[in-house]
Amino acid sequence: SNISTEKVELYNEAVKSVVRVEASTGSKTNTGTGVVYKKESGFAYILTNAHVLADSTGSKYNTIHVVFHDYSKAQGTYIGVDRERDVAVFSVKDTDSCEVAKIVEKDTDVVVGESVFAIGNPHGEYFSMTEGIISNTRRKTDTEYISGSKTSLVNVYHSTATINAGNSGGPLANCNG
Repeated sequence: SNISTEKVELYNEAVKSVVRVEASTGSKTNTGTGVVYKKESGFAYILTNAHVLADSTGSKYNTIHVVFHDYSKAQGTYIGVDRERDVAVFSVKDTDSCEVAKIVEKDTDVVVGESVFAIGNPHGEYFSMTEGIISNTRRKTDTEYISGSKTSLVNVYHSTATINAGNSGGPLANCNG
């Protein structure tokens, strides 16, 4: 098969674990991306960034709505928000509209030069894909979280795949999906 067909197949498989996240206060809606990382006891658990579900003061948005790759919708329930690490988890009732993502088991599963792609919802659009390569697997970076605290992160992947506003919380996938 040709490379273009392989990329389409990768997208079609990986997008099944990606959701559009719409967190709202009623007057303001924040949009991002999430990835299903577990299904258990009738629920699907979704990982996203804290800044998708909470504002810079830490106030959580009142409601979470999810749009699945097939454009079906569900309402989410907060599980937890860690503003210091910019990570959040919420759940939805399990549905056939989503699948669990394939998660990297260890950092040696990703190598420099490997092709990767990001699936997300940039600038309000639905389920786009960008492509790049892993340019570094053990980068150290200084970052400032939405809480205002600063820290150094180690063993961070650096990629040339374009990530825009609205991609936050979404997956970076390799050729294994």
